[in-house]
Amino acid sequence: MANPTKLKSAIVVNVAAVSGVLIGFRQSSQALSAEATARIAVFLLAFVNLLFFVIRPRIRSMSAGDGIRPHPLTESWRVFSERPIVTALVSVQVWAVARVLGSIILMIRSYNSEYVRSLPNIQSVRSRLILVSVCLAAVGVLWLLSAIGLWQTRNWAWWLALCLNGLASLTTILLQLLKHDQFLIDVLATGAVILLLSSPTRKIFKGSGVVVAAPELS
Repeated sequence: MANPTKLKSAIVVNVAAVSGVLIGFRQSSQALSAEATARIAVFLLAFVNLLFFVIRPRIRSMSAGDGIRPHPLTESWRVFSERPIVTALVSVQVWAVARVLGSIILMIRSYNSEYVRSLPNIQSVRSRLILVSVCLAAVGVLWLLSAIGLWQTRNWAWWLALCLNGLASLTTILLQLLKHDQFLIDVLATGAVILLLSSPTRKIFKGSGVVVAAPELS
């Protein structure tokens, strides 16, 4: 069961971070693309959570030991370098969250666009945009949960990440077979599948022995 104090802190930190990001984008004089906006927002929020809930406790514990307080950026690099495989997998999941958010932002912008307002079936189109946005939001939550679970080295997150990346990779490979004039393969998702099935990764997530039974890579 989650610690109520930590849960409250997480809610407060993320609400404050989201508010800051929204204000920053609102005050910006340059309009960014949906993809750029989503990537900046998602990775900034991820870094804020890393600082408050991973780096900050480590710095506190070290300061309590010898009184020397390491620099947050130095400690961040140590956290990443200590678990390179987990860091790489979480980065792929967070990148996917950013892509989903970018698509949602694009849908929201299209909702009130001049093109949509000029359509004769505007209500039908707007209803579809809302439905697609809700579906994308649900998918984004799954990617986000897999990122959080992978960071905590949970077995269920290994399976969830494998399913999500496997579906993304398989879909783009099938599309690539149909369209030879463009490169459509999702390199990150394909690489994540390979990394998830590798022996070093399965050793990290072998807590309950479930992942160990996964097929070996040839």
